[in-house]
Amino acid sequence: MLNQPIWLRDLAAYSLQVAAVVLAGSLLPLLLRLRLPRARLAYWQALLGVCLLLPVIQPWHPDLPRADDAGLTGHAGITLGPALIASAGWSLAETVLLILAAGVLLRISWVVLGMRRLRTYRRQAHPLGEFTGPIQEALGRVPARPSFYVSDDLESPATFGLRKPSILLPERFFALPPSMQKAIACHELLHVERRDWAWNMAEEFILALLWFHPAVWWVVRSICLSREQAVDAEVVRLTESRKAYLGALLEMAKRESTPRSVPAPLFLREGQLAQRVALMVKEVSMSRPRLIATLLAAAAALLLTGWASARTFPLKTPPPPAASEEAEMAASTGSAALSTQAYEPHQVDVKKLKRVHIVMPHYPPSAKRAKIQGTVLLEVTVDSKGDVTNICVISGPPELVKPSVDAVKQWRYAPSPLLPARTKVTINFTLRDDPPAQSAAQPKAAPEGNPSAKPADRKVYEIGGNVRAPKPVYDPDPPYTHKARKAGLQGTVVMAVVVNTEGKVESVKEVSKLLGMGMDESAINTIRTWKFQPATRNGKPAPVKITIKCTFRLFGKKKPDPATAS
Repeated sequence: MLNQPIWLRDLAAYSLQVAAVVLAGSLLPLLLRLRLPRARLAYWQALLGVCLLLPVIQPWHPDLPRADDAGLTGHAGITLGPALIASAGWSLAETVLLILAAGVLLRISWVVLGMRRLRTYRRQAHPLGEFTGPIQEALGRVPARPSFYVSDDLESPATFGLRKPSILLPERFFALPPSMQKAIACHELLHVERRDWAWNMAEEFILALLWFHPAVWWVVRSICLSREQAVDAEVVRLTESRKAYLGALLEMAKRESTPRSVPAPLFLREGQLAQRVALMVKEVSMSRPRLIATLLAAAAALLLTGWASARTFPLKTPPPPAASEEAEMAASTGSAALSTQAYEPHQVDVKKLKRVHIVMPHYPPSAKRAKIQGTVLLEVTVDSKGDVTNICVISGPPELVKPSVDAVKQWRYAPSPLLPARTKVTINFTLRDDPPAQSAAQPKAAPEGNPSAKPADRKVYEIGGNVRAPKPVYDPDPPYTHKARKAGLQGTVVMAVVVNTEGKVESVKEVSKLLGMGMDESAINTIRTWKFQPATRNGKPAPVKITIKCTFRLFGKKKPDPATAS
């Protein structure tokens, strides 16, 4: 997961945060004995709100590479064996993105089809021209004025619509006793008065966006149940007939041919009957001080859980562009030094402009092997938005011009009153020469214990016999370059290294196939910093030649192997 795009890692971290918050939030009503329906509804809605606001109410941290992170660093070991180069596999991020998008589209399609089905039911239903006595009584108790319809397609009453709300009643509604009719009518009218259909649609679209998270489904189902329980309690209060209302619930539950899923509050949903009846039978109540104390304790617990989950699974932002690119450039054996100066006719000091994105030029491996160095001079135009719009090559080695132009055209500056402007950019490419390793047959060797002797004047030994290998005492892992990590590149770099009598790396020469993307330079530059306990010959420090195999892996971590080879 560490080598995946930052949005995928953030999605995984956010999912874990939501799971932790919902797990704690589901236990709190049981521990605090929060049983009042209206309070439970408010609590579950607040819990859903916390889950949605988690990305907004927490700090985001820059995704900076860590030296000890196995997903961001390479691993070097002194071992034998051929170089291994692994190819990048399938893109997990693209697969996940495709699945997420398909799920969202399917869920939204389900909601849209459900709304069309409701409109079809209403269009095929018969308007209720004259209200019956029980409906008239219900209208006198609840201040709502929806349109009533009688539908042959539904077995349970349903309410939907915001500007022009509609209540669909099944045919069997009129066969019920008047007390049950009044209770059911009050139930549906309360849904209209409370605008529950709007809340229901909002929850459906939240489920469409977060369809993959079971914790979100759990919270939404708890909200729907608490909403029905709150309406149940209010109906019992208005009708003063608990028995009639319980009878209406049981009567509606007799027929299993409930309507196909529609995005609307139904009088009775599958799986809710037992919990709704149990709560009405208990006649729960809570005093106002106890209710306030319970809600405050629940809010504090949720905030603490949200803080802990954000600390445990933090969300990340992309690293500063300049930082990542400069870190990559630092791992190159060749260096490209940049300088800018104001250019006529604008007379603008480009150093006063804020550079928000810089890409360092890449030293072509072919130019390094050919030992091509030099200076590339470019004339650059920066527009009022800070973009580089035109680059003119003034001079420079042809092999170094293209990487210079490719890098500079990606530069970005912060908008400024000083822009637009022209400037000359000078890029200096220089190579550091490595002292060549000497063979064991070198004549005229200098005294072995003289570390100041020139490499050409002394003998460099191979491991074996009376020559003991050096032991690394400081051997940091080579870091991955930004481009290689992004491309998922893995592989091995084999280097011939000369360690002098002071335990310092005197020269490094690559002997394996190039990996590219700055990986070879990263390995060589890091090996140059290694320190060893010097090798010995007959008990005295001696310069030796060893082979170091540096293996880059995106997964797993392997400490350097202390084995040596000539």
